Amino acid sequence: MKRYVVNFLLGGLLLAGCCTKSPAPRPVFNSGPVIVIDPTRLWVDTGVDLVSNRVYHLVATTALDQNGRPYTDKGINAEADGVHGMLGGLFNWMARDPFWTSHPNKRLRVLTDRDGREPRFLTLMGVIGDRPAEHELDGFAFTIGSSLTLTSPATGRLHVFVNDWLDKPDGKGGSNRYGNNRGIIILQVRQIE
Repeated sequence: MKRYVVNFLLGGLLLAGCCTKSPAPRPVFNSGPVIVIDPTRLWVDTGVDLVSNRVYHLVATTALDQNGRPYTDKGINAEADGVHGMLGGLFNWMARDPFWTSHPNKRLRVLTDRDGREPRFLTLMGVIGDRPAEHELDGFAFTIGSSLTLTSPATGRLHVFVNDWLDKPDGKGGSNRYGNNRGIIILQVRQIE
């Protein structure tokens, strides 16, 4: 009798689909490279070349790094579109207040993007082509955040960075202020036109 009950239960599970192989997870896009961005780096060369006047869709999400740490700056949680809430508001105010910005190394890298917006603290940013000098980023870099549909203004390599506070470089492509960032950002780029 036990054998019949076990066979009946197993058969029911199989019919219900409980024991069948589940489909593999689907990627966000059907095509396009996946770039892992280390937020401790001043610049990340994505390896993606964009073509002028073509339309691209960029999607970014945050993830745990190899040590299981989320995307943070000194313990402040962030997303690809920056720090939100009261703390985010405080950092965004400080970044633009003359008292805090009077010293060139005590400000966010980008105060105003090429579209005239004020990107948040720790927002994912991008430039196309040769990387400009730090003082030329305002009005040149564009905000990627968590999602962007971009008509490429130029042909060239896509470089990305997080909009963190400036500091003196450490000689390894990072800085003291960038060095306290944790986690990773995953960026996918897909040409749509």
